[in-house]
Amino acid sequence: MGSRIKEVITTCTRDCPDTCGIIAEVREGRVVRLRGAADHPVTQGFLCPKMYKYPRMLESSHRLKTPLLRRGQGFVPIPFAEAYAVAAREVEKAVNVHGSQSLLLYHLSGSQAVLNSLSRRFFNLMGGATRNVGGLCLSNAVKGQELDFGQGRRGHSPLDLAHSRAILFWGRNAADTNPHLFHQAALARKKGAFLVTVDPRRSPTARRSDLHVAPRPGGDWALALLLVQEIIARGQADPDFLKNNPQGREKFLALVSSYRREELLARAGIEAKALEELASCLTERKPAAIYLGVGMTYNSLGVETVRLINALGALLGNLGKRGGGVNLSFPGWQHLDQSLTGGSRGERGLYEPSLARGMLSLDDPPLKLAWVVGGNPLAQVPNSSLLSRAFGSLDFVIVNELFLTDTALQADLIFPVSSFLEREDLLGSWGHNFLGPVNPALETGLPSDLEVFQNTARLLGLEGEMAGTPAEWLERVLKPLHVHGITWDKLKGGWLKNPLLPDIPHLDPYGFNIITGLPPMGEEPASDEFTLLTPKPRHQIHSQKIPSPKGTLPLFVSPRDAAGLQVKEGDKLRVSSPAGSLEAAARIDQSLPPGTVAAYSGGWVCEGRGVNLLTRDGVTGAGGMTVNETRVRLAKTAGGQGQGA
Repeated sequence: MGSRIKEVITTCTRDCPDTCGIIAEVREGRVVRLRGAADHPVTQGFLCPKMYKYPRMLESSHRLKTPLLRRGQGFVPIPFAEAYAVAAREVEKAVNVHGSQSLLLYHLSGSQAVLNSLSRRFFNLMGGATRNVGGLCLSNAVKGQELDFGQGRRGHSPLDLAHSRAILFWGRNAADTNPHLFHQAALARKKGAFLVTVDPRRSPTARRSDLHVAPRPGGDWALALLLVQEIIARGQADPDFLKNNPQGREKFLALVSSYRREELLARAGIEAKALEELASCLTERKPAAIYLGVGMTYNSLGVETVRLINALGALLGNLGKRGGGVNLSFPGWQHLDQSLTGGSRGERGLYEPSLARGMLSLDDPPLKLAWVVGGNPLAQVPNSSLLSRAFGSLDFVIVNELFLTDTALQADLIFPVSSFLEREDLLGSWGHNFLGPVNPALETGLPSDLEVFQNTARLLGLEGEMAGTPAEWLERVLKPLHVHGITWDKLKGGWLKNPLLPDIPHLDPYGFNIITGLPPMGEEPASDEFTLLTPKPRHQIHSQKIPSPKGTLPLFVSPRDAAGLQVKEGDKLRVSSPAGSLEAAARIDQSLPPGTVAAYSGGWVCEGRGVNLLTRDGVTGAGGMTVNETRVRLAKTAGGQGQGA
């Protein structure tokens, strides 16, 4: 008879809008199974493929179990007490000689839980550090929504899709990267809703849609303008919006009329028939819910593209309506007490997409020490080679990690830390309006990120400012919601809806700041160049691999381009850009438009699969990426066929 299984309620903390409620099944100190919580309103009893495999990662023989200190070209294991002493000494040395801004805190969303944000508190107690700002994901899209609708991201609950007659995923491969939202869309489709995807690739979401419109990469702004023109020309624009929105209405209409239809069709790269079919769907099937992705914002007009789609939603009369909206994300942390991080005292920012150039250019003071938490920038940030050089220029690098990632391999000190299944925490979702508890299912003895900073702070005389159990900190974080009956004692037993986040945002459809102009366009690719896309893989979140992919990096090429290059399936290619080069294995992809190639993001440089060796490190005024303006050249190598994965 087997030993009894214990069930632990917890929440996925990985960088995903679904933020699933999870039941961890534990037997004899091992997580033997994870399953989706049946009573979670969004999770509804199932998980994504990535999370079903997660326990395998925890038991990997490659997982870090002890601190590592660099000795020459390698690492030696050291006790935790010594590691904390080394970290405290190096931080104090940099601050005493160069000031606190010589410290770089690189903190990203590898684990999104609330207590991880207290790393900022530690650096603010030191006087305020340099840190990454902007971002690799939502920055352009968030800026576009905030310019129109004001501060705070406003999304409809995924459950509101039950009221939609049309659902448009624009640049969002929800089937792979947002499966619980896609599940709601599929349920709505069974009840008669029409499902549309706008994406240059025929993604899994596009393949399961009723209509797929494929603009050329970077042509989404032109498609949005075309739709606005078409709706106005048909006389189907919301008359109340046109009548009652005086803020920039005339300038907006002048912008719309300043482009000829033929010019926009060419820039969008679509046929008139596809435009007319899409316009008919949106005007004849109301309410229509538009869900924005981020891939179509990774260019010089990313912010403006979102604003044009916002205007489209307004012209359709779908803002603030059940089953409608132009949806990006929820402000899941907005109503928690964020003052506990210490604000931004003394901080200076480096835009993350151009992190390498920023790091190398600072001189007042120069950067001397970096501490990386919840991220693997040497694999995830554009222009990996230059970023490796920037990290190599520092006196000392500390990384909190579970594995020897590209970034950890360049560290001087590595702290092994616990996973979300081994710690206590909470988080709000950026994809729905439920708060979730993080309860430990395992006891491994490894510290959380908070405990790493608490133990280092103690040696720097800051113990009192960082002291507190996870439960004590979580109760403080939830204080603004106590009046609504939400406490940590109550939340840790299950999932609670944030009472300050409605299912349908209350937007004024007649008073938002409509777009009135466009900046200059990015450069067009040369005749021998291809636009590189870096979509997210189905079985991996960013650079977190379960298990590690094998073989040469696959590069997806359209049949027409493959024929022109005399490239066959599996042929080895040298792929080059102004940032760098790498070897890839050709994969012929019927879903790609000519002139475009694609490689999945998240591969590690040390394994020859780091696509960010190629990507451009341009940055928008919103601090967002322009990686979809990366142009590459292809050349067959003499090595024969490669093994794609």
